[in-house]
Amino acid sequence: MTHGQDIKRVLATVPYGDAELGRLRAAFAPTEVISVSPRDNEGIAEALEQVDVAVILGDLDHRRCPNCRSSRPWSSRYGKPR
Repeated sequence: MTHGQDIKRVLATVPYGDAELGRLRAAFAPTEVISVSPRDNEGIAEALEQVDVAVILGDLDHRRCPNCRSSRPWSSRYGKPR
């Protein structure tokens, strides 16, 4: 489900445990998933320059993801992956 665009890297700033992060990685396989703490502003900024998709905790702020297809906020109210 790439909508005509290959996903090469994914940024995840969600505080998932190993099992949940493993499911997220499996959902995007074989794509590389970069996991960064939601408090690591430098790491997030660096990763946003490299990724095509960002799975973030909370709302978007002033930072942009130049390779991402959309910059719409995604709320954490949808919960953890199943």
